[in-house]
Amino acid sequence: MNPWSQDLRVAFLSLLLAVLLTAISYAGIDFATLTPVNNLGTVSLLSNRNATGGAATVKSAYRDGPPRPLIHVFNPYVNEHSSPNFEPLGMTQWIMMASMHDAKRYYNAKAEAGTLDLSGRPTFDVVMTVCPVFHHDIEKLSDILAHYCDHVRVLRRSTASEYPNIHRAIPFLKDIIEAARSVVEIGNGYNYYNMEYYVMYTNADISADEDLFVFAERELRGGVQFLNILRRTIAPENVPLLASLNELDLGGMAIKHQAVMRALSQSRSALRGSLSTQHPGHDCLTIRSDVLRRIDFGDIFIAMPPWSGVMNNWVVNVMSDRRKIVKPTMFGTFHIGDERSWVPKNIDPYLLGAAINRYNVTELKNILYCPPASRIMPYDDCTIQQYINCGKLVKPKSKTNLAASYVMPGYEDLFHQKKGNRFSGNQKDKYIQWFQKYGDINLGE
Repeated sequence: MNPWSQDLRVAFLSLLLAVLLTAISYAGIDFATLTPVNNLGTVSLLSNRNATGGAATVKSAYRDGPPRPLIHVFNPYVNEHSSPNFEPLGMTQWIMMASMHDAKRYYNAKAEAGTLDLSGRPTFDVVMTVCPVFHHDIEKLSDILAHYCDHVRVLRRSTASEYPNIHRAIPFLKDIIEAARSVVEIGNGYNYYNMEYYVMYTNADISADEDLFVFAERELRGGVQFLNILRRTIAPENVPLLASLNELDLGGMAIKHQAVMRALSQSRSALRGSLSTQHPGHDCLTIRSDVLRRIDFGDIFIAMPPWSGVMNNWVVNVMSDRRKIVKPTMFGTFHIGDERSWVPKNIDPYLLGAAINRYNVTELKNILYCPPASRIMPYDDCTIQQYINCGKLVKPKSKTNLAASYVMPGYEDLFHQKKGNRFSGNQKDKYIQWFQKYGDINLGE
């Protein structure tokens, strides 16, 4: 009998248990619901076993070839200031997730039954939701993600991990788009790299009317590659139920969902009753797969200016052959309230000057390439870095290749045909004056 065999077995089992515990700790979720699938670049892949079957198993009355999904992607996050009733999301995000889940089910039911108002095949067969989240948020969000998301992706980097001057964790747009594309382009039962699909990105506080995806499908007809739906703003007083929800004891998940659906119903009634105003921001962008393959989204991150203006006006717009902007008046998407937390209430010259001087001049000079995309100039570490990243995204690849850095190889001619690098030189002068005023730095030298 080998005297080491029992000890070796114990050691092996202990090691196996440690590995399993590490894996469970890393995922931060109940494996019975969300199962790790793979690791890919900046995201880890998880799939919800209780989710929509996905593109490969679409039950659509219109499908006559390879699946053609719309992948709706948004970034839920833990809101540290949420009320006890709506921890950890906060009421606004909870309403958003419930509304998008409801709109998805509404579209998929009509597609399966063949009751969409069209002749022929729709632009997409099914809607799927992908929720990319940070690792440190997974555990707190696990129940909510399991209820509302078809697929979950763990983002493995943020502004806080990449930039020493930034302490707020904000996701990069490239990682969010990669999370959406991973559902159809990287195994997971599909293996259709050249298949046609759409990715719809919305901000985490943008809610949907019931027929959002029905409306989007209709607007994408005729070969539209890029659809920009401008949202509406609803004043909180037009959703009276909101004031009482925080005062009630809502209990578990099912009761919270019912309460949120009642608030959503009031919100949608306000929207259809013309109790909303137009918002000029770009909060709902739908991009076809062929356009996504033309673009490298660089290191632009969401939620801070000038990201949405750059993407809409100077990147996706340029690389799309057919694009459309729509401004619905009584349907589409909406936001309750208009806080605009990304707009500075005031600028402290001392703090801005200190922030500017934490960057070297060579890095700051990249800002001169950032096109006019926001009325808000850099005002702190976060926006300074964003403008640097914007300039790097748009600046020419080299002295001999004048296509913007975001243009994927093989698409330079399209970029030049669209005159994608043409914008007012006055913007450079504004940047030079701004940094001279607040940082005593001359970027024009």
